Amino acid sequence: MYDGINSDAATIAKKFPNAPLVAGYVNGNYAWSKADWDLFPHAIKVKISISASADIGDVLDVEAGDATPGETEGWIAKRKASGYRRPTIYCNRSTLPAVRKGTGKYVLNRDYDIWVADWTGSPHRVVSTGPGVSAPCSATQYKNTSDYDESVVYVDHWPHRT
Repeated sequence: MYDGINSDAATIAKKFPNAPLVAGYVNGNYAWSKADWDLFPHAIKVKISISASADIGDVLDVEAGDATPGETEGWIAKRKASGYRRPTIYCNRSTLPAVRKGTGKYVLNRDYDIWVADWTGSPHRVVSTGPGVSAPCSATQYKNTSDYDESVVYVDHWPHRT
């Protein structure tokens, strides 16, 4: 999977015209336009929200300036109430413990997924420890370039929308 900010969409489309999965923002300063999304007619489009108050997206971005770990439980509840089966939280590896705590009553890999950034340069699966049992993350963003990010998804049918 390839993702980036709105100005990265054209580069991603040029370098990876047959990408099976692409991810981009649906709100905030880096939201992708309809034209950006249309560059990927055959890809599954993974939509990222930067705001926990917005009832949109497949993924909530938990990074500085975006949503916080403490807002994850409420966003998961909101998306599930809207009919979303298993929303995803995106965070970096160092934030995993705070995210796991912030998701409260929700159980990883049953109620929500995690897409974790761990930029080692090579595909690898991250196992998250935290409240409850240890569990593998559904996707790992392992490569960060100036024009796009690259991730590997480890579960079938992700994102788990319905």
